[in-house]
Amino acid sequence: MQADTPPARIAVWLIFLACLIPEAWFTGADLGLWSDPRARQRAIENLGFWAGLLHGWKPNYAGQALVMFVSYGFLHANFLHFAVNMLTLFSFGTPIARLCGTLRFLAIYAALLFA
Repeated sequence: MQADTPPARIAVWLIFLACLIPEAWFTGADLGLWSDPRARQRAIENLGFWAGLLHGWKPNYAGQALVMFVSYGFLHANFLHFAVNMLTLFSFGTPIARLCGTLRFLAIYAALLFA
């Protein structure tokens, strides 16, 4: 059974916004408009996925090995990386959400953050 179009689109837009907010901040910082130009790098060091943390690397803070499973899914190396990921999200996200249902789509997206 197909989900209604508006909830499917809303789910994709919510994921987009969750990625856009940090990307807008980091792009502005990269350009020197606010914050430190190294803000993106520091975020990636503290919030990005580092497999070594699962194999004995010393974390930067308690809980980093758990936090990284969710936070890395909303970080991008640069604006081009963000743009390609969002193009993919909008190309495939809404049709998949319509096909499997909005809640299942969001559950699949969340599960893939841990894959």
